[in-house]
Amino acid sequence: MPIQGPIPFPLRKTRKKSVRRIWPILAASALLLGLIAAILTAAFRWGMLVEDTPGAHARWSLVLAGEGGGDADRTAMALQLVRDHRTDTIILSGTPLLEDVWMSSLLAARLPQGPEEKRRIVEIHHNSHSTLEEARTLIPQLRSLGIDTLLLVTSNFHTRRAASIFRQVANGNPVILPVASNCKSFQNGWGDREGAKIWLNEWSKTLWWHLVERWSDKSPIPNATSTLRYPETGKLGSLAPNCPACPATTPCPQAPACPQVKAEKTEHKIDKPKEKAKAPKSEKASKEIKSGKRRN
Repeated sequence: MPIQGPIPFPLRKTRKKSVRRIWPILAASALLLGLIAAILTAAFRWGMLVEDTPGAHARWSLVLAGEGGGDADRTAMALQLVRDHRTDTIILSGTPLLEDVWMSSLLAARLPQGPEEKRRIVEIHHNSHSTLEEARTLIPQLRSLGIDTLLLVTSNFHTRRAASIFRQVANGNPVILPVASNCKSFQNGWGDREGAKIWLNEWSKTLWWHLVERWSDKSPIPNATSTLRYPETGKLGSLAPNCPACPATTPCPQAPACPQVKAEKTEHKIDKPKEKAKAPKSEKASKEIKSGKRRN
């Protein structure tokens, strides 16, 4: 029997309302997936990790520690900068392998260098375990040397993160200009197993830097333990004393566009004390001395 009269509780049309609620969620999800896809696409292009300043000139260049495999690609790149007159002095950042055995010294000795290039290399030894620790340790040393602009030489996959870290610590003093050296494994892309490992490892470190380390203490360490070694003399801590007889080397004010002007070499002449001239003896006087007949 049909119900007569008005229905007390009319049926609600909930289908349209449920669809209206789902659309914003779907749009937000699509936007988020698109953003993730864009980031992954840029990351998989490998160039996202690389920052280079081709043609940059600075009087000082710093080669970061951490290059492995014995290729010495970072040190080789710094030497090429010297040969191209893009820099004057190379600072090698070195960590210890054994007691008094430093990776920077081994890599520098492995590459062919002329006498002039050896004079342009300085080593800074330290015990840092990360790029952030390395920056906090080296920045005070760089400032003490009066460096206002620095070419930061490191592997291509490491340039963007290293430049970001050093810029945060240096705070504009000195100005950091990254220079990328060629890492063959990274250049080969996904076709190289080592390159894929490098990409994954570097991205994990980059995310850790931006999410965690970036907000930690980034102030330089004023009393950091570091030692300067000058390979030309093998001495630690200070330059070899200049000879007082020779003029000091005159640096070019527009370096590194112009090479340093060397002082002319001067020969050292040692004046020996003159012997007193003996009076000539006559034959007669010498005969008297021998015979003992000469009187005083």
